[in-house]
Amino acid sequence: MFANNTLMFHLITLTVSWNVLANVAVYAALFRHTVKGYYTHAILSWLIIIVTLISTLLYIIPKGIPETCTIAEDVDCDPFQFPLAIEGTILTFWLAIQIFSGIFARAWQEYPFARSLTVIRSRRFHQYSGYFILLLGKVNCFIHWRMVPEVWIPLLVWEIVTIGLYIKRKWFFTRV
Repeated sequence: MFANNTLMFHLITLTVSWNVLANVAVYAALFRHTVKGYYTHAILSWLIIIVTLISTLLYIIPKGIPETCTIAEDVDCDPFQFPLAIEGTILTFWLAIQIFSGIFARAWQEYPFARSLTVIRSRRFHQYSGYFILLLGKVNCFIHWRMVPEVWIPLLVWEIVTIGLYIKRKWFFTRV
């Protein structure tokens, strides 16, 4: 079904990163006020970034960035490859912004003379930027697996369950 082992490695590592580790990292961020929650979030986020970069570079370096095509031009061409490449590029650059926004948000939080509004805005930027990256990563995985219903449907169920658990914890429990 898939052309080579590099593509399978790319698909499986990104799926595990963005559909399992990312969910745990986001859930750990809810407990950022504890040492374990903060470090779990930070370590898993770095792991996701490293795995994404390695997996993407291993796939792109030998083949190059795919060009746009239509089914009429080439039977073997996948029209989703070009949008996936664009989305992956945006995701990679936004990951760099996310790293620095997280460091900046944490530094402002620890700085004794920081205005509270600056701290709140930097934390909110990091939070909503993280949601944007999470959404891009998950959409990328679902587009990759669109042709394999044996994988696509359980991934969708997994995402619905984990998002439901996150929303339940985030909005229905009192914050400590």
